Amino acid sequence: MELALSLTYLINKSIIDGTVPALWKVALVAPLYKSEDKLLVENFRPFSVLLVLSRVLERKVHTEMSAYLDHSCLLYKPSVRI
Repeated sequence: MELALSLTYLINKSIIDGTVPALWKVALVAPLYKSEDKLLVENFRPFSVLLVLSRVLERKVHTEMSAYLDHSCLLYKPSVRI
């Protein structure tokens, strides 16, 4: 329970301050093989592994922003015509 309170505090503080802790921005980047010849660099793409906390923060901000924009009718919703 104490861990959940600490994480909640950190995420809320990050949102209120409008900042993301520097360590939450660090990613481990590794090459990920796509196909064909493994000796050609073009056949690999970068793969990033971020901290779970940065993903939790991203999801929370997305959820809150989507709810605000939807509630405020600030998003364009096209009507469907047949």
